[in-house]
Amino acid sequence: MPAQNKNTGIKKIAIHSPKASGSVYVQVKFIPADDVNANKPLENIKLDDWTIPDGDFVPAPIAPTLTSLSRDGEEMLSFNPKVTGYTVSVAYGTMAVPVITATAEEDCNVVIEQSDSFDKPTLITVSRKDEAGCRKKVHN
Repeated sequence: MPAQNKNTGIKKIAIHSPKASGSVYVQVKFIPADDVNANKPLENIKLDDWTIPDGDFVPAPIAPTLTSLSRDGEEMLSFNPKVTGYTVSVAYGTMAVPVITATAEEDCNVVIEQSDSFDKPTLITVSRKDEAGCRKKVHN
């Protein structure tokens, strides 16, 4: 799969189609590119034809959330639990890669793949302990 633009700072999308007429379908799938469902096709179903299968309503899992992010033991002031990508600046000549640590909500696991070089990111994966498919990745 080709690398995806990180879209850092992008908060909305606009679609402009001045020559569109009749029925126009727009499909949008907001899902991380590395998610197991990322390559599944979307079904094209009119809103009037949407149905909810019989049975109990099962709410979607709530995304796991980090509660803190630290660099070399100091909490990052720019930390925001909704942000999934950070750039950490270091002084010219610095030889040691910053050590990144993180904490999450009580019902979450945090796995940190610490980078050992400046040219590859540290990867933090936070997941719910009781929901194996519910996870979020943070790149540093």
